[in-house]
Amino acid sequence: AGELMRLAEARGLVAAVNFNVRFHEACARARKMVSSPDFGETRLIHGSYLQEFHALPDTFGWRYKPELAGPTRATTEIGSHWIDLVRFVTGLEISSVSAVFGNFEPDRYLSEGRMYAEPREGATPIRITSEDAALANIKFSNGALGNVVLSEVSHGRSNRLELEVCGSGGSVFWNSEDPYRLSSGRKGEGVASRVYAFSGGFPDTFAAFFREVYKDIQTGRASDAPGYPTFRDGWRNAAVCDALARSAACEGEWTEVRYGSTE
Repeated sequence: AGELMRLAEARGLVAAVNFNVRFHEACARARKMVSSPDFGETRLIHGSYLQEFHALPDTFGWRYKPELAGPTRATTEIGSHWIDLVRFVTGLEISSVSAVFGNFEPDRYLSEGRMYAEPREGATPIRITSEDAALANIKFSNGALGNVVLSEVSHGRSNRLELEVCGSGGSVFWNSEDPYRLSSGRKGEGVASRVYAFSGGFPDTFAAFFREVYKDIQTGRASDAPGYPTFRDGWRNAAVCDALARSAACEGEWTEVRYGSTE
């Protein structure tokens, strides 16, 4: 990731990572709220990303192959989107983490391209080394605390990313199963919600991502402040995922994120 980032920046290339979640209008509004003076200092950030896609039985694909997907799964496949959204909404960086991983059924049985928990006739035993779920405590660059639950085996959750940011003056929260609704709170005032039903047209976060990227492609250079996640965002995200994996390998030991000397 660092090598690609340095190459892209040295050559002035338009280079992006498709963290599409930040393109929900409600998420852009949350970013404005968090950066406003009324919100105050960000103190607590928490959330989750829950999916059911890898609950067994499941198709054996590239995500389970370390030579293609790397050593982690829930952390990088879905956790990376949560990490990017936190950085986008708050403007903060993750400085250190304490994580534990769960690989609940490492020994599985492969039959006709699908994995099963129990033996069946003609199935091939296989071993899966990546995590089904991860829990992490987080320290941020301004001293704020946070945590996140990442799960790819949560039945009934097709695609739920949730984020809540609490500041000294208020809080804001959002989840991807109710993507048009952004809620906020202040002490003694309860919860206020606003629905961004059309977001300038029927929302398509992938299309919004590509529109932003192609604005720069059409000008022939990367803008000074791209609205899309760049290779630098991808590099910082990879550094966080690496720290989560290193912490989990040490039974949750607090582990600093290694951003290196390219800052």
